[in-house]
Amino acid sequence: MTARERLAARGLLDPDGSATGGGHALHRAVEEAADRAAARPWALLGPRAADRLAAPLARACAASLRFPNPIGLPAPD
Repeated sequence: MTARERLAARGLLDPDGSATGGGHALHRAVEEAADRAAARPWALLGPRAADRLAAPLARACAASLRFPNPIGLPAPD
């Protein structure tokens, strides 16, 4: 059974391969969980430390990423 068939069997894809309402809902839930997990370390640092780290980290990432990129980050100004 292919991945597409397994997702359709779970009600996440329509026969044409497009996401169902359940597929969209699962995608949103996964993205929200990832956002919450990614925010935890920044919250533990506190606002001052997070501000000091954010800009150099963003510059380092921008220097290594291609644009457009698969995670949807915009190119730096």
